[in-house]
Amino acid sequence: MISILPSRDDRVVASGSEVAGGPAGTRVLLGATWWNVFRVLILMTATAAAVGYLSKYYCLINGWGEGKYTHLCYSDIPPLYSLRGLADGAIPYISDLPADQVLEYPALTGVFVYLAARLTPAGNTDWFFDVNVILLLICWLVAVIATALAQRSRPWDAAMVALAPGIILAGTINWDLLPVALVAVSIALWAHNRPTWAGVFLGLGIAAKFYPLLLLGPMFLLCWRARAWGAFARYLLGAIVAWLAVNVPFMLAKLRRMVPLLRLQPGTWRGLRVDLAGAHDRRSSGPARPAQHHRHRPAAAGVRGDRAARMAGSAGTARGAGPVPGRGRLPADEQGVLPAVRDLVDPVGRARPAQVARPAHLADG
Repeated sequence: MISILPSRDDRVVASGSEVAGGPAGTRVLLGATWWNVFRVLILMTATAAAVGYLSKYYCLINGWGEGKYTHLCYSDIPPLYSLRGLADGAIPYISDLPADQVLEYPALTGVFVYLAARLTPAGNTDWFFDVNVILLLICWLVAVIATALAQRSRPWDAAMVALAPGIILAGTINWDLLPVALVAVSIALWAHNRPTWAGVFLGLGIAAKFYPLLLLGPMFLLCWRARAWGAFARYLLGAIVAWLAVNVPFMLAKLRRMVPLLRLQPGTWRGLRVDLAGAHDRRSSGPARPAQHHRHRPAAAGVRGDRAARMAGSAGTARGAGPVPGRGRLPADEQGVLPAVRDLVDPVGRARPAQVARPAHLADG
């Protein structure tokens, strides 16, 4: 029930209300017409969204290239449509793309972007922007209504969200309105004593953008002060479950690349250990140590020679040049997996094969 009216509570609103008859009087009759608070808030949000869309007029007419900064109409949305493979039907996080084309946003934002791409005629950047504007307007409306419902005695406070200049000017630069809407719903649910569902929507917000994670700190302090540990536990559990529900499917989808490794013969894992040992030697390489003389030197030297030969063969195979003649050779099933493992560990290509020094006792052989 509305108990606080803006024209009575806020001097700025009271002075501005003169154009509509002045502040509400003591005998005002609320809800007597079709225009209730929620419909007015929706109208405010739609008007603000139209103003924000028109602020991109130059880029809408002349394209999203030159002049987008000087005319204040820049947006990430149009260029990423082609730069992230969406125009070609790529699925974020699933399709095999070059490292510089991988979508750099959390998983739920990727789902949102992919949905917009599916609703867009292939290759039409302007349509993609317009579809995103409509979807982001829905998020904006959800945030406004959730803010109004969070405190039913002050629903008009949501007008500050509906008419926020920051959202009007920057709401379509990126997809940030998605986590804003999810966090607003989370706060509204918390205000109505629904901690588990509040946590679920917080987890979805974190899956769309990382900043909602910061809300856990204030909520922890609030529950600490109220000794509401049970509510905080349900809140945290809901957030964790929701985040995992969004992210785990993508994690499992990427694990398919490792399935062939699980079917390899045990000998392959020996080759992998040798290769990793060579990488460790490269990282920790230092001045050569003098040879250690001991009672069983002939046998030990033979073991070291065989190990060094296998390591040298592994490094040579990884470089694509084949094993070094006379230095040993890995089995055929081991030669192919080592580069594949390095690609899995470092798909960008930063990893380099280990450079193994030639042992002194093999200098003549």
